[in-house]
Amino acid sequence: MILRKIKRIFSFKLKSTSVKNVKVTITNRNNDSEWSEPLDMKEQLVSALPVTNDMLSKLFFEYITEQAKLRDNASQEYAAVAVLACAAALIGGSATISPKRLFKDFDLKPTLWAMIIGSPSRMKTPSAQIGLSLLRHALKTVTEPANKKLESQFETQQKLNKAKVEQLEKIAQQHMDKGEEDAAKEVYLEINMLDLTKPKYRRPMINDCTIEALIRRVETNPLGVFLFRDELYGWLEPLERNDKAQDRSFVNEAFNGKGLYEVERISRGNLILENPTLFIMGNIQPDRLRNLISGRASGESNDGLFERFQLAVYPEVTKKQYVDACENQVLKEQMQNVFVQLAKLGTPERYTAPLKFNFEETAQKRWDQWATALIEREGESDNDDQAILGKYGSLVAKIALVLHILDQAEKNVSEKPFHPNLAVSLQALNRAIKWSEFLYTHNLRIRSIGLKSSSTSQSAELLKSKLSLLPKTFAIRDVQRKGWSGLTTATLVNEAIEILEENGYVRQHQVPGQNGKMTIRYLIHPSYRSSKSSD
Repeated sequence: MILRKIKRIFSFKLKSTSVKNVKVTITNRNNDSEWSEPLDMKEQLVSALPVTNDMLSKLFFEYITEQAKLRDNASQEYAAVAVLACAAALIGGSATISPKRLFKDFDLKPTLWAMIIGSPSRMKTPSAQIGLSLLRHALKTVTEPANKKLESQFETQQKLNKAKVEQLEKIAQQHMDKGEEDAAKEVYLEINMLDLTKPKYRRPMINDCTIEALIRRVETNPLGVFLFRDELYGWLEPLERNDKAQDRSFVNEAFNGKGLYEVERISRGNLILENPTLFIMGNIQPDRLRNLISGRASGESNDGLFERFQLAVYPEVTKKQYVDACENQVLKEQMQNVFVQLAKLGTPERYTAPLKFNFEETAQKRWDQWATALIEREGESDNDDQAILGKYGSLVAKIALVLHILDQAEKNVSEKPFHPNLAVSLQALNRAIKWSEFLYTHNLRIRSIGLKSSSTSQSAELLKSKLSLLPKTFAIRDVQRKGWSGLTTATLVNEAIEILEENGYVRQHQVPGQNGKMTIRYLIHPSYRSSKSSD
């Protein structure tokens, strides 16, 4: 069912999936030869697409391939997302894109939130460092020296102003001594005009912080702040609490990067943030993520926070192998140079006047066609998919912007100023569309983590172990009467049977009831019946 949904929405082929068999009612099929081997209930995840070379430039793809390999054959998907997310954060609010031809008020910053999902042994942290190392190199090379220059200029101007203030105060006093109060007021007004506002230095990276500290950092960084958490769950979990609704609201608002956000704090005073912008990347384990997904499914935390983590990947497990090899230094330096160019965009003049990008003519036609088809497909989807697909238009535009700027940066020599072409290419857009197809399969895989709660899964495993103690054909009440812990209510039994049915351990079987109507019973797989089982 999910596989058909994927093909309908994006019209591309996938590897086989084992998340769910199509549920059908089986009537009077008692032939044991018709049974197939049951699926492993621990492997109920949708298969996700791998990253491919048509999603990235040649340099970008070669770099993540090598870097993933050096990390004992880690997943390339982790590396690709880490580099893309860090590139977007480095560009920050210095660039926007208006994907529509005429409606230019619809402009987007490249806010991309990334979530790297996997077990503790999947090399998530080393993979995240592939992008973070490029980001830190660019900040050290370009941004930190620029901050020091601004600070030096500010301190110099402060000294000059101090000397001017001393002179003007003497003049004002002379006017006062002569009774020339109006003239003294004019001088004091001139003194007030010399008060300096401390410049906003770009400090985009932050790790461990409270929401209050994060708000302060966002307020002083007009181009946006990049939050990286190695253990993302520790930051997300508190936002699930009812008393953190305001914090969660700020985080959601900062994804949009637009508007005014006013913060009222009794102890620290009020703040008004103009166009607050936040970028996020973090690692998380599947079991930790299940609780967050379950909250979304139940409606308790269904406010769009999960949907904003659009660069979320949960790839197939790669075979880990020991690798000890030298880095390709030329490749590394080329990628470092690309990020250095991105950092050059983050100048103070971009705080209020970002570069404005549009699609080139051929890309605009492609966008119009794709965006129209996306809206039609969204309308044919269920509510769960609509929440995801509803943000895919802006997602594709943002990724196209970042990929285009990366392409332009590859062509720039490090000594030259960086002036990217403001017309986003068709190639960048086509790659971004490929990214959307890739990310959608990962989104389905991630959502399948929370299809059943852990308690329900445990009940299914328990019932599976007890099948040999039941009649060959059984009813729900037969299970309840056993009084097995974890299977005492009709709800738990129903959910457990549903999982077993989805995975081929039991199937529905209709038999005539006492009133002549057909009644549903469940037939047990031959391999899981007792030799003494009977109807």
